[in-house]
Amino acid sequence: MMTALALACIGSGLTAMLQPQPAVASPRAWVWALPSHVPPPRVPEWNPMTPEKFELGRYLFYDARLSGNGRQSCATCHQQRLAFTDGRPQSIGSTGEIHPRNAQSLANVAWFSTLTWANPLLTEIEKQIPIPMFGEFPVELGITGKEQEVLDRFRADPQYRRMFAAAFPGEAEPITWKNIVYALATFTRGLTSFDSPYDRYLAGDQAALTPSAIRGMQMFFSEDLECHHCHTGFNLSASTTFSGAVFIERPFFNTGLYNIDGKGAYPPDNEGVKELTNDPTDMGRFRPPSLRNVALTAPYMHDGSIATLEEVIRFYERGGRKITSGPYAGDGRLSPLKNGLVSGFTLTDAQRQDLIAFLESLTDWHFVTNPRFSDPFAPAPAAQATPAPRPAATPIAVAPSPTPPPIFSQQEYRTRLNAILTDLNALRTLVRRSHRAEAQRLAQQVHDRLHALRATSHHLGVGDAHDRAEAHLHGQVLARLTSEDARPAAIIVAIRDLQALLRAMARAAG
Repeated sequence: MMTALALACIGSGLTAMLQPQPAVASPRAWVWALPSHVPPPRVPEWNPMTPEKFELGRYLFYDARLSGNGRQSCATCHQQRLAFTDGRPQSIGSTGEIHPRNAQSLANVAWFSTLTWANPLLTEIEKQIPIPMFGEFPVELGITGKEQEVLDRFRADPQYRRMFAAAFPGEAEPITWKNIVYALATFTRGLTSFDSPYDRYLAGDQAALTPSAIRGMQMFFSEDLECHHCHTGFNLSASTTFSGAVFIERPFFNTGLYNIDGKGAYPPDNEGVKELTNDPTDMGRFRPPSLRNVALTAPYMHDGSIATLEEVIRFYERGGRKITSGPYAGDGRLSPLKNGLVSGFTLTDAQRQDLIAFLESLTDWHFVTNPRFSDPFAPAPAAQATPAPRPAATPIAVAPSPTPPPIFSQQEYRTRLNAILTDLNALRTLVRRSHRAEAQRLAQQVHDRLHALRATSHHLGVGDAHDRAEAHLHGQVLARLTSEDARPAAIIVAIRDLQALLRAMARAAG
């Protein structure tokens, strides 16, 4: 249904332009830099990877001119610092329309065998990208009806004329919707994330994971918890394919998140694969997302209805969710449509923290800070040349790399850590007194101050501990502070755990 709708919104002329056509060879070859345990992804012959298309796609991805009203870009809902998600339960389109589903991460999208929460027919990035561009139910970028106006914005820009000509050599008019889609597909296909502590552990670095994370990993891949049946393989999702794959799985699961009528019903605007097939047994079936960078992608589930990793784990411990009141009341644990793998299990508090430690070890900090994937229009540090503003008609150049963060002395490092610990005491007080808005602001300041110490932490040999602390701050503290359902006591416990992590890090740093 979504595919047909998207193509209908695009129009028959544009649909024809999006059909595969022979590609012109690039003067520069594309190199996949992948660890040994990751096979190369599938790439269509008619849209091969090239550095020129990738760079053009990066600019288009971050350019708000690629929306009907010029107010929103692809990056609005896919922010690099959040592993290309947006931190909202449901995304908001360029016209203010709230979408029914949570924005998924684009990390390693090249390896996904299906590309949305609940459409088994969408298997190519080039076919998925037009949906947010031209779809009207719901409106995302809102280009339908303004196709020529939006296209003319780029044709009037001499920088884009040069970039399109370099990416699609030999074409008389390279600035077309087909080429915009192909460039965006090339950029998103190149968003690779395989440099987490977990990846380094798989590569032979036995010190990359803490003992707690190793215990959590062992539980994750055990038959007691069953996690690995849906979140499996190098991309931690059963919905994965790669170049040369003989058998391609495209699974969708009902996890017992809802059971409104006692027969397994989900909210009427969010019924999963059933919306496409109209098969009652497909009710509530959604794609298992990759768990890479999962500590950064809160809130969770297809509708963003679970705020933190700990709450997600408790949901699976119970074998589904029981909602006691409201329009969606019902016991998902008893749903007749729930997948049999979601049967529940029992964890101690220590085991639960071990599992969270493993999930946090899937965070790839290089991915979320890599300049190759970053906003080329973002303000540059004062000491560097400033890239062209979005609407300007001046030459577009590759954005300069950010200034390397400072390395503080050991004494200054300890002083700054102590100041953060003091701020966290104040944060606990604000939470206890129910000053949620002030607490959110202070928590964000703590995040910024802690992130400023990251380079020094790595310099002092406690980089992995620092990354775990940042992931905990984002996934356990900030996520809870922005959740209306989070209890103050749970937030305070999360803050205390963060303080313990930071004190241990300070001791290890010497």
